[in-house]
Amino acid sequence: EAKYSANFDGTDEYIDTGQTFQSVFRGDYSISFWIKPNDGQSSENVFGADNDTDDDQSLSDEIYFQLQGDGKPRFVVKSNSDVGVWSTHNGGGFAFDDGAASSWTHFVITVDLQSSGNSIVKIYVNGVDKTNEEASLTSGAHDDYTSNLNLVLGAKNTEGVIGGFYGGGLNEFAIFNTVLGTDEPLAIYNNTSPLNLSFNQGNYVSSSALQAYYRMGNGLFDDKANGIVHDQNNPGFGTELLL
Repeated sequence: EAKYSANFDGTDEYIDTGQTFQSVFRGDYSISFWIKPNDGQSSENVFGADNDTDDDQSLSDEIYFQLQGDGKPRFVVKSNSDVGVWSTHNGGGFAFDDGAASSWTHFVITVDLQSSGNSIVKIYVNGVDKTNEEASLTSGAHDDYTSNLNLVLGAKNTEGVIGGFYGGGLNEFAIFNTVLGTDEPLAIYNNTSPLNLSFNQGNYVSSSALQAYYRMGNGLFDDKANGIVHDQNNPGFGTELLL
């Protein structure tokens, strides 16, 4: 049961995953998470890592999920100087209202590396595909993704400087090294009741592909009183993270 969540103040709070996920982001992957922003129409980053600086063109790759001023969040991947951008305009569209969200919203992002052409990216909102591709990412660039920066949650790590802080709730953040099936986002959403992704249930069948899973207080060995959460992919032995 997902009774607890992480809450970020939008000023200086974040979680360092301690990993770049470079090998994961070079192949097929999926990212699942729940958010409840304090301001749905902002320029805040729910997660991200950015190697792109004017003085270091040898490392110019980045990945992040950002809330936008129009309320339509977007997912951005830059790899080998190629930039892919996807938002939630399609299928009737999805956008957050201005101000604080009154309920939780579930997102699943799937990234499907192709043998040629462009990678296929989907953004599911509460189990429904809302993807609008604004710029494509070639598969040849996708599998060259390079990063020496840890992915952070609740902000973006830009060359070791943390900024673009997110304000609001974040829960059940998971990274998989596979493309979740089309039925799985809706199964994980589970009519607003988050599943425990550590084991398969119904149409959710990808627990073995978990690479990281932060339950934000609901997980094994999590210490709510002291703000310590563990990666459930390796509970008790992975990095202990202090909020």
